[in-house]
Amino acid sequence: MANVILVQPKGNRFDEIAIRIPNGLLAVAALPEKTGFSIKIIDLRVDSDWQQTLKEAIDSDTLCVGIRCFTGRMIISALEVANTVRLLNPNIPIVWGGPHPTLMPEQTLKHPLVDVVVINEGDKVFFELVKVFAENRDLSEVNGIGYKDDGKIRINKSVPLIDNLNSLPLFPYHLIDVSKYSSLSIDNLPSIDIITSRGCPYNCGFCSTPITSQRLWRAVTVEKIIENIKFLKEKYNIATFYLVDDNFMVDLKRVEQFLDALKEDNLKIYWGTQGVRIDTINKMSSKFLDKIEESGCVELSIGIESANPEILDMIDKKFKREDVLLANERLSGRKFAVKYNMIIGFPGETLSGIKETVKLAIELQRKNKNAWFPFNIFTPFPGTPMFQKAVNMGFTQPTKLEEWAHLESTGWGKYYKHWMSDKENKILESINCTSYLAFSSGIHRVSNKILKVMLKAYQPLAYLRFKHMFYFMHLEKFLIQKLDS
Repeated sequence: MANVILVQPKGNRFDEIAIRIPNGLLAVAALPEKTGFSIKIIDLRVDSDWQQTLKEAIDSDTLCVGIRCFTGRMIISALEVANTVRLLNPNIPIVWGGPHPTLMPEQTLKHPLVDVVVINEGDKVFFELVKVFAENRDLSEVNGIGYKDDGKIRINKSVPLIDNLNSLPLFPYHLIDVSKYSSLSIDNLPSIDIITSRGCPYNCGFCSTPITSQRLWRAVTVEKIIENIKFLKEKYNIATFYLVDDNFMVDLKRVEQFLDALKEDNLKIYWGTQGVRIDTINKMSSKFLDKIEESGCVELSIGIESANPEILDMIDKKFKREDVLLANERLSGRKFAVKYNMIIGFPGETLSGIKETVKLAIELQRKNKNAWFPFNIFTPFPGTPMFQKAVNMGFTQPTKLEEWAHLESTGWGKYYKHWMSDKENKILESINCTSYLAFSSGIHRVSNKILKVMLKAYQPLAYLRFKHMFYFMHLEKFLIQKLDS
């Protein structure tokens, strides 16, 4: 029933908070679909009967099944999909793409349920791969992939990153049911993630983007952003747009053009963005911040990571605690929420240092009531600058694809050998769980109405526990585990 089947595996507990649109699959579907290939997207997060859907989609015209995969729990789900494909038709090539196969192509290919990996951006590479399958040509002709040739792993020549993102077609949203997805939930209005740029010029030590993007930042024009917003607003009644760029605000002139275009076109929308830097906020004039506030912005997501100056230097953040305090003061009193992302448990970090980061969050929230602070646990993702330091400190590197399946930033310590004691690991997990429930400004992200009511009721108690660092008899961890189950 389809030439190409693209599958989005299940992720983690955040799927219960908001099921985000599968932008990665839409990106690789765009060119094949535009040129006449029939595409079927199957999303395990919204399709409880996905096995039957997959069975019905596969026929004699199916060229391949593509699976997008991140490091972590998604690997378990992806392997289940791949195994199902193999049982239904062992002759259909199974293609893996996404961050994990990009960072670990050879190890991923060693698994019997992986035939081909697409390395890095798949928009054009996957399109070329589909054409090769359709014309029964040799895989050696497709640059930017790895594959198996008589049991031997071959990695073809790499391809440059796509320089002109404007040359890519708009996403084929008609291939999915847009109403099943959400992002920032503002008054339960329809919301969606969109991408307006790729890459980041910075080199934060915990992040894999500098590797995959080669520290190159590329952006679509403001005109194309507005075109996409208008289309989604008119076609699907989308009211809230979350810009999931790696770093939307690299070019502040472009940001201002975007703000001006929203006003000139009278686009009454809500919007937010991730990947904002502290030093970028401090470059903005008060008038610029006024523009952001007046444009319908509902959230800026900013990476602070730590209060410890030694940690900030180690992860190459290039700003100081004083810069954080200044930025928070400038953002205080604004109508939009500020999501400050924190990371704890870095190699060599002490409990006293972690407590200083918690104290900084409390201080910032006291001065800015619209701020909230998700605390994630440092995770040694492959390819990141901090990965080798983690290995040197005791982290045991997985040797097989499935062994990466528990490497989640919400708590991986009980699955791998590492530098933390069991007591320290439990404290990290407790801070992580409590932080997501402690701040009322973060609850707007939850699209599940029943869950949102429960979290609002529990939030004051969670905040008190977080503020006073009381992490025993941990109800928050129980609630989070329920989301994970």
